[in-house]
Amino acid sequence: MTIVMIILIILYSIVVITFIITIITIIVYRTSESGSTCNYLDDGCKDNMTPCRSSDDYDGYTYQQYLIGNEDDEPSNCSQIDGCTTTDSNGLLSTSCISCDNMPQMSSVSIFWQAPQFVLIGIAEIFASITSLEFFYSQAPSEMRSVSQACNLVTNAMGSWLTIPLTIAVNSNSNDKWITNDVDQGKYIYMMMMVMMMMMITTMTISMILTIIILTIIINIKVTFNTTSSYSQDLW
Repeated sequence: MTIVMIILIILYSIVVITFIITIITIIVYRTSESGSTCNYLDDGCKDNMTPCRSSDDYDGYTYQQYLIGNEDDEPSNCSQIDGCTTTDSNGLLSTSCISCDNMPQMSSVSIFWQAPQFVLIGIAEIFASITSLEFFYSQAPSEMRSVSQACNLVTNAMGSWLTIPLTIAVNSNSNDKWITNDVDQGKYIYMMMMVMMMMMITTMTISMILTIIILTIIINIKVTFNTTSSYSQDLW
């Protein structure tokens, strides 16, 4: 059973590492296929803007209306250029005096690129979850099966909780965050590579520990068998 567990842990780790590599590849591909940069003055720019952002926050015309009191909320990504007070024919601040960030554009990458990721993580869950449930159920005394199953699930909870301090750590520098609301601005590749390295180190450590345990058991069995054989020969 222990050898089977080692094999399944190794297979699980290989699938998870493959899953992370797939994510990294898709992130790189998505970045390369992202829409070109444009602002509110370019034709069609607003039509292709990502739905995760409000176009008003990047619209200089909305900023004009805010300055004269027709809009309650100030566009968060627009500002007046210092020292520029030129007005247009309507008496509004000229758009040449308004600086707005480029509107984030939608990516051309299909959402179905997520399918391989879920397939891989599903395979990994089959290797890990079913095997661990079977192991903790079959090897535990009947009076402790519920407790052993709960302890098994606690390890999953600890793994999920670990993402909290990891996220805080990688975002400790406010000027260089890895995890951001905008996937085009963060450094998700670094995060995935760090998780992959942690997974590889954990797998190697567990495999070495289990291998040592197995070898110790085999040596003890061999010593016990030799001792028993010698004792039997002495009796004869």
